[in-house]
Amino acid sequence: MPDREKVIKGLYLCEWTSAGRYDGYEPDYESCLKCPYRQDDLEPDVCCADLMRDALELLKEHGPRVLTLEEAKKAEVCWLEQRGYEPYVTDDADTWNPEIYGKAYRCWSAMPTDEQRKAVKWDDLENHAQRPYA
Repeated sequence: MPDREKVIKGLYLCEWTSAGRYDGYEPDYESCLKCPYRQDDLEPDVCCADLMRDALELLKEHGPRVLTLEEAKKAEVCWLEQRGYEPYVTDDADTWNPEIYGKAYRCWSAMPTDEQRKAVKWDDLENHAQRPYA
């Protein structure tokens, strides 16, 4: 998994990711020199490709996944799935019963697809709670 802080710094500094580049925009090479993806023997657009690859991998890791009860309680909002019903957004985590979490309902980090919902079995929730789905 890519280093999250390195990706964030690279995205912040990378002038080559600007849409203006394609409109004749000339990047600030001072920023390129500070970028953690910059390598002396590479052209800036090669560094940018490496940065974008790592950023995409990080985004995929943050796809919809079932939250643990502790994560759900800390989340400002989540997608609540009650067994047999479509998920909906809620912010009502403080009233959830830990005895039936994962049995009668569960929370997702983002809106899951039907395929993702079916892939995580209700009785095997703990083994899937940390597994991302892209």
